[in-house]
Amino acid sequence: MRRTSTARLLGWQAAIAMGFAIATALSGRGSAAGILFGAGLLGGSLLLQTWATSAAFGRPGRPSVAVAIFTLKLGLLVGVAAFGLGVTRVPPMSFAVGATTLLLAIVVETCYADRSARRASRRASVREDES
Repeated sequence: MRRTSTARLLGWQAAIAMGFAIATALSGRGSAAGILFGAGLLGGSLLLQTWATSAAFGRPGRPSVAVAIFTLKLGLLVGVAAFGLGVTRVPPMSFAVGATTLLLAIVVETCYADRSARRASRRASVREDES
């Protein structure tokens, strides 16, 4: 099974969020901006999480930097969410839909990776049978 990359997850998330935002704009219900705001917030959180994890477990490991990044991530997540939901009046349901796009991207990437791995193993077994 192939390794999940942050870039692929963010690509899936962007595609899913854009689909939801377009559907929302066409239907006239909800807020496309709220969906994109929620998706952007969780996407940024994933990027900071990846950066902190690589700082903690990379070579050389820097746990103090990782803790600082995790703290920054939490503060930004709470602060931006509070600002977005309180000051700019982003509709909470649209924000929630946008936030779930990251979870949907993880599911899609996992299913796609699993399907690709099974397809590759079948091709390998067919080649072995032909030999």
